[in-house]
Amino acid sequence: MSGLLSRLLLAIVVGSAFASAVGVIWTKHESRTEFVRLQRMQAQRDELDIEWGRLKLEQSTWSSHGRVEQVARANLKMIIPQPTDVIPVGGNPTSDSGHSGVSRTQVSRTQVPSTQGSP
Repeated sequence: MSGLLSRLLLAIVVGSAFASAVGVIWTKHESRTEFVRLQRMQAQRDELDIEWGRLKLEQSTWSSHGRVEQVARANLKMIIPQPTDVIPVGGNPTSDSGHSGVSRTQVSRTQVPSTQGSP
């Protein structure tokens, strides 16, 4: 009986060693696969960072004061008003509201004649 028990024990040890070897191989394969995936994602992140930088630069170019003024003049036919054309809106800069420099002023809307055709 001890021969049968020793053979059974040997089979269990060999089976466990084989299962462990298969587990190590599978784990190593998964590790390599995930590492390749990580490298691809890092490359994609780097590309997106570069694109983000380009987009921020483009946004700052398009939204610069000079560019906005140029588009306003060219496309919208806007001009800087003369000082006589400016109508200040507001009230007393210091009011009793408790906030220094803040005033509550109601502004009524008036019909401003349009230089373009009516809608």
